Amino acid sequence: MRRIIFWIHLSAGCVIAAAILFLSVTGCLLTYERQIVSWEERGFRSTEQLMENRPSLDALLAEAAAEKKARPQSLTVFSRADAPVVVSFGKKERLLLDRNSGRILGEGAVRTRQFFETVRSLHRYFGVEGENRKIAKVVKGIFDLSLLGMIGTGLVLWVPGRWTKIQLRQRAVLRGGLRGKAWFWNRHNTIGLWAAVPLTVIVLTGAAMSYTWVTRIIYWATNSALPTVAAKEKTHKGGKRADRKEALALVSLDQVFRSAAERSPGWQMLEADVSRRSDKVVMIKADRSLGNRPDERSEMRFDRATGRITGLEDFHSRSMGAKIRAMIHMVHTEEAGGIVGQTISGVASACCSLLVLTGAWMSLERFRGWRLRSARLKTLLVLEEESEGSSFSTASSVEK
Repeated sequence: MRRIIFWIHLSAGCVIAAAILFLSVTGCLLTYERQIVSWEERGFRSTEQLMENRPSLDALLAEAAAEKKARPQSLTVFSRADAPVVVSFGKKERLLLDRNSGRILGEGAVRTRQFFETVRSLHRYFGVEGENRKIAKVVKGIFDLSLLGMIGTGLVLWVPGRWTKIQLRQRAVLRGGLRGKAWFWNRHNTIGLWAAVPLTVIVLTGAAMSYTWVTRIIYWATNSALPTVAAKEKTHKGGKRADRKEALALVSLDQVFRSAAERSPGWQMLEADVSRRSDKVVMIKADRSLGNRPDERSEMRFDRATGRITGLEDFHSRSMGAKIRAMIHMVHTEEAGGIVGQTISGVASACCSLLVLTGAWMSLERFRGWRLRSARLKTLLVLEEESEGSSFSTASSVEK
């Protein structure tokens, strides 16, 4: 039975090795994305001195729209006094403005963000775009489940035949003074043992994000209603003139943000959806963890005509299925555990790469040994045939 499990483990490893190495390397590169981007944008700061004629958020939004000649999609304000206001024009374009003076600071760490966006696209969808991303997610899920099977079979193969101190030391401790096959075997077993638990968590959550049927199972198991996609609101028939008249009756974004801040004690970031300025309702997302804790986020809806809150949804008001689904991504990246969790995730991804490399080396050595044994066997057969031929010729000459 152990031999069957070994060949399953070896065969699966040979098939998915390249894909697993690719996913582990890209995942490792994304480990400290948030901290690296923040460090790169450390120079984009608002003036600490408050000005008498501090520009309003509506004025900053109009200034950013005029600079980019495009309609803004979101407006983000941070609680830090020196933090800039961020106006986004989609996923890739953004503009940073001085909150106190209204001065345009720039677009931030554009190249760094583009780099991580490219790596994320490679990690999630192998770099494909459009409708092909659905296929890429399914394929990625297959690799995730295959890796999960390899972790299981690897743990079975790790179990020693006899539980002795020497056997455990050979399999659970990185030993020095080893060379060749013994060195790779020790590294492969030891790294596989200590990385098994975090890798299992990463793989399971990755597979859950790849398949919609996993989400359905989560909602079904928790007796939660599946989320529905809200229908798009109809546009006004009055055209631009009607939007302009309606916009004149709207309260300022500053008033809406102040109300949102009062209802979110300890907030770190407030983000408003401003893609449609004529809407009577504005959505504000409050975050008390700068994006790494879904249980610290809330969504508020405000009436733009009165500035009053009309709806509030936080993590605790969601169904159990929605809570689990929201935590899956943060558990996958280990951001829910802060910098320690991110480090564990990055180290586990690096260990996965080492497992692929050490396993590939041992597989190549096994193949090389098989070829040498085959060549030796062929040589012995040839020598045996030549020996039999010479013996036959000698016997014939003696008879004559």
